[in-house]
Amino acid sequence: MAQYDTEEEQLEALKEWWKENGHSVIAGIVLGAAALFGWKYWQDYQVEKAENASAIYADVRAFDNAGEVDNALKQVEVLTSDFAGVPYASLASLDAAQALVEAGDLDGAEVQLRWAVENATLQAVGEVARLRLAQVLIAQGRAKDALTELETELPAAYAGLVEELRGDAYRALGDLQAAREAYDRALLSAGSRSDYLQLKRDDLGRTPAEGVSAS
Repeated sequence: MAQYDTEEEQLEALKEWWKENGHSVIAGIVLGAAALFGWKYWQDYQVEKAENASAIYADVRAFDNAGEVDNALKQVEVLTSDFAGVPYASLASLDAAQALVEAGDLDGAEVQLRWAVENATLQAVGEVARLRLAQVLIAQGRAKDALTELETELPAAYAGLVEELRGDAYRALGDLQAAREAYDRALLSAGSRSDYLQLKRDDLGRTPAEGVSAS
């Protein structure tokens, strides 16, 4: 697990990370933020515009579920160009990025995630996009760029995910000591994901200090 020999293994690792993180903690935070700020946006935008954006976003989800990535992307483009100020646009970019990852198009996923980072009207959506962007960059072999993204201050709720991503980035760079330390910090707030994260940590072996103390 410490090293990935092929691009296919990198892609599978990325899909596994999103499977572990994208449908639980991250989804809950986004939905909570949407519930908190939804009424504000409903007031700020005309009802008709919000309804139109909602209908297009429903199409995006339907196309994604059907595996029709190209059709989904066409609808995402409509949202990001004509409804950029509506929360559905950045949510659609997140969905598009995940579909593109599943299709093996990491470059396309990066484009969608960067749009969400730069344009999200809900702060939580932008934060989620940044975390996912960091993981895509790691899968692209751009671990240093991922670490740069993770320098942005994020809420404490994301601390475990941020440290796990730092661990993944340092591991990709071959800095196993920094990776161990990042995984150890992530384990402090891993919750139900502690077993999976502990496997990643254990795969790196003991620190030099641990090896001396055990002998």
